[in-house]
Amino acid sequence: MDRAWDTIWSTGVTNPIVVSDLIGTLLMVGASPGRWEQLRRNAADNSAELIARELAEVRRSFGVDPGSEIEAAEFWLANHALAEAMDLIGPVIEAYGDILGDIYEHILSKLSLAGHFGQFRTPRHIVEFMVEALDPIDGEIVADPACGSGGFLVAASDYRKSQGRTGPEFGIEIDRTISRIALANVVFHGMTSGTILHGDGLTTKMPSAPDVVLANPPFAGAVGADVSRRFASGSNKTELLFVEAISEALANNGRAAVVVPSGVITGGSGSARYVRKRLLEENTLEAVVELPSGVFRPYTDVKTAVLIWRNVKPRAGATVKMIRLTADGFSLDARRTQVAQSDLPEALRALRGAPSELAVEVDPAEIAENGYNLNPSRYLLVRDDVPDNDLPTVSEALGFLKESVGEISSKLARIEELIS
Repeated sequence: MDRAWDTIWSTGVTNPIVVSDLIGTLLMVGASPGRWEQLRRNAADNSAELIARELAEVRRSFGVDPGSEIEAAEFWLANHALAEAMDLIGPVIEAYGDILGDIYEHILSKLSLAGHFGQFRTPRHIVEFMVEALDPIDGEIVADPACGSGGFLVAASDYRKSQGRTGPEFGIEIDRTISRIALANVVFHGMTSGTILHGDGLTTKMPSAPDVVLANPPFAGAVGADVSRRFASGSNKTELLFVEAISEALANNGRAAVVVPSGVITGGSGSARYVRKRLLEENTLEAVVELPSGVFRPYTDVKTAVLIWRNVKPRAGATVKMIRLTADGFSLDARRTQVAQSDLPEALRALRGAPSELAVEVDPAEIAENGYNLNPSRYLLVRDDVPDNDLPTVSEALGFLKESVGEISSKLARIEELIS
């Protein structure tokens, strides 16, 4: 599959989304009896119009809307590459046709290595952590209003299958090409009740009120006044508006797990405070999980957290579980190689009520006194912190500093002597 990707890339098709779209379509062709041989003949005959028509027909048979550039005859200027890619992919489909979903996930994983295109994918282990945290049950409607390539929906479906459960899933995606990629992902994973809608998750009406929402909405985006005025917060920031929109869309007692940048949980703007206040007072904010700073590397260093809440008024005495993770099973540098240390299993246990050094229960009144600040680090001591009474006074700290400066000055003077 990697060699097929490189073969297509070498023809000048260097947009990874288009490459993913094309390879996904070839997998559809491979899953359609008789279609593979016909397309291979068209590629060998260098027939651009027939290739485009064949791909369009196959895509339509899988419910994919028209509009992709690979369905245009003028796209096919290097048909030999299609033939070479098919020769590489054909044996894979023949040998592993029952796991097309896994094969396609491998292709989509390349999006995370392609600069800003990686915004469409949340790390798989974080997705699975969030799905397990919400534990969608049989028959519940699962939704993602900014679904990207459909990773949350696929993970929710796989999780329910592993538990002997089923239920509908639907996603909304604003980018038309990505929505087609998400639909292919749903198809390849055998999600017969999965639906992908093309539209803006902030304005598109959901087909039904979801019981479970799993999402990683776009960060740092801004909307126009026509969209902003629909929301009580008055914000134009997508990361705030999606939290507000999800709160409004959830079914009664529905629950959500949403990745947000640190500005949502700590920002001082009136809009950010409004959204946090609403989560605390109009919903039941169950937990805030602070993620390690390198989770979304290599393509962003934005500090993030997961908000987990339920669409029901908080009961008397309810607390908010503040959880801080320092390791997620991967190195926190740009390489993100797998390591042994991961706080995710303990965090799941903490969410289910087990005592943990990673977590602390906080009274909503205390959060309100702190300006509705939802940063777990504000309420949790760093593990290596010492009690306040062991810290030096300001005068002692200044004394230490003077001693250090004196030692450095003495060493610099000695170096100058040696040089001269």
